[in-house]
Amino acid sequence: HVPQPGVSNARNGALAIAQGRYIAWLDDDQDAAPNWINAMLTACESLQASLVFCPTHARIPNADKYEKFYYNFFSRFGPEIEEGVIEDFFGAGNSFMDLHKCDMPSPVFDPANETGGEDDMLFGHIQDHGGVMAWTRSTIVHEDIRPHRATPSYVRIRSFAFGQSPSEMAYDRQDKIGIVKWMCVGIAQVALYSPLAALTRLLGKPSFIHYLTKTYEGAGKIFWWSTFKPKLYGQAIAANKVF
Repeated sequence: HVPQPGVSNARNGALAIAQGRYIAWLDDDQDAAPNWINAMLTACESLQASLVFCPTHARIPNADKYEKFYYNFFSRFGPEIEEGVIEDFFGAGNSFMDLHKCDMPSPVFDPANETGGEDDMLFGHIQDHGGVMAWTRSTIVHEDIRPHRATPSYVRIRSFAFGQSPSEMAYDRQDKIGIVKWMCVGIAQVALYSPLAALTRLLGKPSFIHYLTKTYEGAGKIFWWSTFKPKLYGQAIAANKVF
């Protein structure tokens, strides 16, 4: 019912009419387990969390030799993450929010955002204002990956946009040292992974996708300002300018 395209506008529209204390976010290509709401609510209340996350497992159509690496790229496992409070946060798709424990900006999600990362900016704001992040292993969400996304060209763009987030967040916090740190991390990533990406592509190795991802995440950390931001969502999609 929100006339403006874009996930930020849709989410802001939902928040504008929501009357409950809790908000559960699920993307249009995600399929939650039957116990999802109950498990997320239980974790939220027991851990006194502002935001709760759980594993997301990708379902990849038209499997090819890169299937394992696409699966890892699009999934959110957290096998090394213990049940309980965590320091990091993930995307809004497959998340659970206690509005009573979240300090919200206005607008909540950036409505001008066509590049992704608007949920990172929001969750970073909530965390900076004392919000607690939590992880539960007691439920799961599956995500169906559209065929055009399980391609090297989409992985490049998505990885670049993802890599921009930490540098951009440091800029928004006026953290000059953080900007320099993340740009240096990006330079190191490009220097280390780009030769490996080139070599594995030449040899036809499936690990090419892994090294491609790391290379472009590094490039995003270096070229993080708005001039280089790929437009992956919102009006750009409606105008058929990108995938």
